[in-house]
Amino acid sequence: MIIGVRDLTWAKVTSGGEGSAMVYSGGAQETDLMVRADQSEERSDVRFHADDHMIDRDNSVTGASISLELAKLPAAALTDLVGYVEGSGNTPDLTMTDAEAPYVGIGFVHVDRYKGTRTFIPYWYYKVQFSLGSRSFNTKGDSLEYQTESLEGQAMGVRLAADGVDSYYVRPKTPLTTEADAIAWLKAKAGIT
Repeated sequence: MIIGVRDLTWAKVTSGGEGSAMVYSGGAQETDLMVRADQSEERSDVRFHADDHMIDRDNSVTGASISLELAKLPAAALTDLVGYVEGSGNTPDLTMTDAEAPYVGIGFVHVDRYKGTRTFIPYWYYKVQFSLGSRSFNTKGDSLEYQTESLEGQAMGVRLAADGVDSYYVRPKTPLTTEADAIAWLKAKAGIT
């Protein structure tokens, strides 16, 4: 049973994905950010009919949508994930421009507990482009209502080998026994040393 999500990790795509391994730079990891992560696969549903019945169907993955709900959006997340531009000077401003958001690899750890045993399963999405989710700013009023921010992303397929197969994300086959192992796995994917 999934009981938590944590350890948001990302890095900018430098190269790869066209028959070779992905290469990343500028990796970062933030703690105390993750509130929720949603992912849904997008599949084609193309059917081929002959003699008045379906004889074949394509049900291949064409992408994945990712939604991250975060407790806060630090400046590094805004510049690295959404493409805000940081100004210069003693107190630089962050500016949203018409520039496209960068391609990033991104991952997180979900915590699982089954029959009293806690395990950690990291996920790494090879190539994602994010945008900010809708925002609303509410007054405190008579009682406090926590408000969070979200990122909406589209995962794209990458070809890690010359076999013509697109990959979207990866996770270990077997859950890891410690959070430290899961964090090390994510850092290795992001190229963080």
